[in-house]
Amino acid sequence: MKNSKILIGLLFLMIFVSCKTTKVESEKTVSKKSTKYTVIQLSEKSEYLNSLIKYPKFEDYSLLNKVVKNSVENYFNSFNKYAKSDWEELNKVRAIDNIATPPFDYNVSFEVSETKKYISVLLRTYINNGGAHGSTTLISYNFDKAENRLVNIVEATGLSYKDLSKYCNAMIKSRLIKTNSLGSSEKEIEEWVNEGTFPTPDNYEIFMMYDNYVKVFFEEYSVAPYALGEQTVDVPY
Repeated sequence: MKNSKILIGLLFLMIFVSCKTTKVESEKTVSKKSTKYTVIQLSEKSEYLNSLIKYPKFEDYSLLNKVVKNSVENYFNSFNKYAKSDWEELNKVRAIDNIATPPFDYNVSFEVSETKKYISVLLRTYINNGGAHGSTTLISYNFDKAENRLVNIVEATGLSYKDLSKYCNAMIKSRLIKTNSLGSSEKEIEEWVNEGTFPTPDNYEIFMMYDNYVKVFFEEYSVAPYALGEQTVDVPY
């Protein structure tokens, strides 16, 4: 009997531990040109949520680290605040038809690029909270190493929003009209692209710097239907 109680206790402890959030800081260090960073990894598995979050922590740039870390944590905390209750409500509805409700997905991945002057970090967040399909949102941070500050695309490239708009508009229209896999009319494509590439700062917040060009990102739905995914344009400067 005593051994049985010990065994039951150990099993309970194993189940409890497996349901807790697991936070892992990777030991892998990556070198990009002169800058090294560590990959921070956070994961969680529960009845209502599976999450996997990865982001970079740079060796020498504390301000950039703070901004990236705060961004990742704030967005996740905002989502997780209501995730459990939302999943439980969805589960009640699906249970009527005996349909299992899988846990929500929340995944963050990243890309890093570096030039002599700038470090760029792109965070890509994928969420599936029970809808017909998931959604992906993007955010980028572009950091001037010498001045120790974040910069916008005009500061980084010297291009105006009108310059960026003209180039991106032409490139995306040409690409979408040429492929036109959804059978949209040319007018529909032009209207969508015109709105998404209009020369305002909001349309050009997501970008990464490279030696001879800047890569501009347009999220799902911003310049094209969801089925065509995100669009990118490499703009020389």
